[in-house]
Amino acid sequence: MKNDTFYEALDNIDEKYTSEAAEFAASRAEVKTLPRRKTALYKWAAAAACLVIAVTACIAGFAVAAEAREYAAAVEFFEENGLSTEGLSRTEIKEVYRDITTRSFTNGKTAEVIKKAVPGAEIVLTDPTPENLAMEWDTYCHVIYDKSYKTNGSAGIRYVSEYVEKTDPYHVKYYLRCYRGDELLWCAEPSDDYHMDFYTYTGFGTVIAGETYVTSSAETRRAVLALVDDKGAIVWEKYFNHGFERFEIIDFVVDNRDGTFSAFSRGGNRYIGLGIYDQQGNELSFSKIAVGKYCVRNAVLLGDGYLVQVESYGLEAKESDYIAKMDRKGNISESFSYESDDSVYVMTDMIEFGGRVYLSAYAVPKQEQKYGLGKRGEINDILEYAFSRMLGGGEEPFVTDEELTPLLRENYTAVLLICDPEGGAPEKFVSVKGALGSGLAVNGSGQLEWMVESIEWSLFSPMTSSFTIGGSCKVYRYTFDPDGRLIGVEGTGDTSMFRR
Repeated sequence: MKNDTFYEALDNIDEKYTSEAAEFAASRAEVKTLPRRKTALYKWAAAAACLVIAVTACIAGFAVAAEAREYAAAVEFFEENGLSTEGLSRTEIKEVYRDITTRSFTNGKTAEVIKKAVPGAEIVLTDPTPENLAMEWDTYCHVIYDKSYKTNGSAGIRYVSEYVEKTDPYHVKYYLRCYRGDELLWCAEPSDDYHMDFYTYTGFGTVIAGETYVTSSAETRRAVLALVDDKGAIVWEKYFNHGFERFEIIDFVVDNRDGTFSAFSRGGNRYIGLGIYDQQGNELSFSKIAVGKYCVRNAVLLGDGYLVQVESYGLEAKESDYIAKMDRKGNISESFSYESDDSVYVMTDMIEFGGRVYLSAYAVPKQEQKYGLGKRGEINDILEYAFSRMLGGGEEPFVTDEELTPLLRENYTAVLLICDPEGGAPEKFVSVKGALGSGLAVNGSGQLEWMVESIEWSLFSPMTSSFTIGGSCKVYRYTFDPDGRLIGVEGTGDTSMFRR
């Protein structure tokens, strides 16, 4: 399958859908000060003076109380989110609190606080934009928009996992909050002896998957499952030990829509585990699949089994990732990868919608792996050019944004694969040049939303440890009807980070 096939798929899209979305501009309300009015009622001066003193004292009292309440709320917010107040004045603590909770992200101190809070995090820009900071904050707070919750008819649902570090370095107190838009629906407080790795909605509540903490290499991290009802109450919590060496981590959970759910785990750097459980958390079956250092990053129902995205972790080459058909006993009947003669496709998300399976991905050209595997392997040719420029000297040894961004846009193509729900073979394709395919979700109107990250800005930074090429993308929302027809494109106003 040639890459041109994907490019030609856009020819059928109306031009009005592919025009650039208007730039997002935050408006600020102007605060107007009323002019002071002079008064000629001097005969009331003495009496009025007494009244003013009394009213002023009363207002001052209210102001002090309001300030104290806001400061207490700000300190509590800092503590709940593991943020440090070191070096901040009382006023600055309140300002940062307001800046984050109103999602303005315009205060200079906010960037410092977030950077301290995220271990090893690097804010790429010297002067980060509000969108950059919002994304860093959301990543820190583990914000997840749950596709299955939306599919079950509750549009706009998102989960936020928050934690507070305890004095014991091996334990962290977690809270899970569920929102619809900005409305808090519930807050669950699971036991404090396990880490929450994954959460998803089922027909009978929200399933939380996690792992226990360990204090030594001799202990085995066990898998944990919990169920939270729609009021935020913990229905049950259960711990499992399937005999894996060192650890078992649940990576993904699927609602089987028959009163059961499946949990895909990895254990001991050798196995993928598949457990099926009922609404009470009873284990109905468990299977071990010997595959090495691989895990299930995503899964959807496919006939009587699943279509799963199998991904390597550790030092294995990302080029060995694949899609597999798996039955409910863990047997893999078929595995395949999507590629053409000149391109490889990196899967980012999958969802079942309208009787079909949709796969979100992006395509990059096949190239020599001189500068590494994984994400860096996607840009080896660009790195070759950038380093040769740097080592060759000249008047401008470093590649500029004006040169680099077009190279990246030429290198990446967002791809949406619409597949047969029984066999998993692609039936239709949609592609967008200069972008990466991202998340998939079903909205409250019963339409499929495909998020596409269009590369807009880039930076060559060879001395940075966590990336060599960084940048940012504008996020666009492509909407499809149940028959797979594109019905709209709009800019979301959001940005996402690009790091390789």
